[in-house]
Amino acid sequence: MAPGPSPGSAWHSIILLAVAAAQPQRKDITIFYNVYMHNRTALARTPVMIQQQLAAVKRSRAWPAVAEVRFATIGNPRGRETVLHACRKAAIGASKCVHLGHTNSGSEVTTLAPLHDFCRARPRALVAYLHVGFRWSPRTGALQRAALRGMASSACARALRGDTCDVCAMRFSPLPYAHVPANMWMARCAYVRDLAPPAEFRRLMDALWRGKDCQHCFGHGRHALGHWVGSHPSLRACDTLAGPYGFGAKLAAAVTALPRPNFPLRFADAPRDGKNPCGTWGSHRKQACQRTYRHVLEEWREIYGWVPASSRSRLKRYYLAQENPRPRRRLAADGAVVFYNVFCGHGGTKLATAIVEEQLRAVVNSSLHVREIRYATIGVARIAAAVETICGTIGARCTHLGHAEKGSELQTLMPLHNYCTTNPEATVAYIHDKG
Repeated sequence: MAPGPSPGSAWHSIILLAVAAAQPQRKDITIFYNVYMHNRTALARTPVMIQQQLAAVKRSRAWPAVAEVRFATIGNPRGRETVLHACRKAAIGASKCVHLGHTNSGSEVTTLAPLHDFCRARPRALVAYLHVGFRWSPRTGALQRAALRGMASSACARALRGDTCDVCAMRFSPLPYAHVPANMWMARCAYVRDLAPPAEFRRLMDALWRGKDCQHCFGHGRHALGHWVGSHPSLRACDTLAGPYGFGAKLAAAVTALPRPNFPLRFADAPRDGKNPCGTWGSHRKQACQRTYRHVLEEWREIYGWVPASSRSRLKRYYLAQENPRPRRRLAADGAVVFYNVFCGHGGTKLATAIVEEQLRAVVNSSLHVREIRYATIGVARIAAAVETICGTIGARCTHLGHAEKGSELQTLMPLHNYCTTNPEATVAYIHDKG
C-alpha cells in the first residue's frame, strides 16, 4: 500500500480542509424572538417586519448553526400564525419555529425569561435575541435592520465560541447604561445564566433607582430589560460596527450617526473607545451622563453582590477612566495587539517590575502602532497589580488575561492563537520578560 501524505505537506493540508468541510455544521445557536402585535396600524406593518427579519436571519452567516427559532407572541392572537407564515415564506420551515406561548399583554420578559431558563440548563450553548413591534419609526426600523446584521454575523458566533467575549452585537454602549442599542444580540449561555432573572432584575433596578425620574439615564423602568444583558460586572462585550454611532435612534445625528443597514462588519472588543464623549454632546450630556462610576458600583453590589478587580473587568476600567481621566497616548485604532507573558518568581517582584516597565515603555514608544496590550501573569500574584499600575502610568491600554501560580508561555500564546482565529486580518506581537 502506498504511504499517505506526510503531516505538514500540501496534500495533507488539503485533506484536512476537505474533512473539515465535510463535517456537519454544529447547530449550537437558539434564537429567541419576541413578537408584539398591538393595534390595527401594527397589524398592517408588523407581519411585513416579521417577514423581513426572519428572511434576514435566514440569509445571515450564522444561520447554518441555528437549531431553532423560539418565539413568544404578545397582543393580537393572530401573532402565532403570522410568525409561522413568515417562517414558511422565509424557507425556514414551521417545524423549526417553536411557539413559546401567547399573552394579551406583557413585555420582553415573556421571551427573555425562557431564554434565561434555557441558558441555565445549557451553559455551553449560544443564544440570540431579537424582537419586533413595541415602538416603530423609520429611524428605529433602520437601527433594527443594522442591529440584526451585526448580531447575526459569523464574527459574533466565532468570538463567542472562542470564549473571547460574552455578548456580541452591532454595537455595545456603556452609556447611558451598559446596553446593546436596539437590544438585539448573541451571547454565551455560560454568561447569561449568571444574570439575575429578567423580571427580578427589573424589580431590583426599580427599587434601587426609585428616586431617579430619568429611567433612560439609569436603566430602570421600561429600560431595565435593555440593560439586562449588559448588567453583569464580569461582562466582556464585543461588537461589529466601527464608526461614530453611540446609542439610540431619536437623538441628534451628531450623537447617533445611525449606521447603514449594510454597514461593513469590523469586529472588535467593546467598549471601542476609552474617551468620554459626554463633553462633546452638548445638550445631550444631561441624559447620557448622569450615571457615574459611583452609581455603577452601587448597582453591581446591590444586584450581583460583588465588584470585580479592574484587571478583570473591561467595563470597570472604562467607567473608572471616565471618573479619573488622565492623559493617554494616542493608540492606532487599526494597530497591533501585543500579547505579553509576564513571569515573576518569589523574591523577584522589584526586578520583574523594573523589567516590565522598561519593556512596556519600549513597546509603546516603538514604531509599532500598538492598539492594546494583553498580558498574562505567572508566579507572584502581586505582579498583576504592578503591571496594571505601569500601564496606567505610561498611558497604555492593557487587558489582564489571567494569573497562574505556575505555568508557561502557553498562558499567553493560547489567547493569542484564539484571537487570531477570530480576527484573521489583525496584527499581533508577542513579548515576554524572561531571557
